Amino acid sequence: ITSATLRVRRGTSSGTNVFTTHGSCTVDIINGAFSGSNTLQAGDFQAAATASGVATLSNPTSNGVQAVGTLNAAGLAAINKTGRTQIRFYMSLDDNDDLGNDYIGFYGGDNPTARHRPVPQATKKGRG
Repeated sequence: ITSATLRVRRGTSSGTNVFTTHGSCTVDIINGAFSGSNTLQAGDFQAAATASGVATLSNPTSNGVQAVGTLNAAGLAAINKTGRTQIRFYMSLDDNDDLGNDYIGFYGGDNPTARHRPVPQATKKGRG
């Protein structure tokens, strides 16, 4: 794999745009599944990643807009070429201490509407 881009669609938000108050949105990746399960687990947020900080997502300015991030070399190396690869993303600041609810929500891979699901895009090396 020579390049990979992640695209996730913003579905909701509340309060102030977290991209302006909470810093950048960073991506971690695991070759397999965080917490050893394919479903979301509470422990996923503390589980070790195969590689951390492998991409930074762009700011989706309104609902329905995609956030886009391109994986770096460590992220590319962590892609499981024969099985599951999971990612997680988070803002650089966990809170801006304004006592308000500021959040952004992205559609997940299990969304019933196909166009809302995350879109991984990879480019493979050609075989000659």
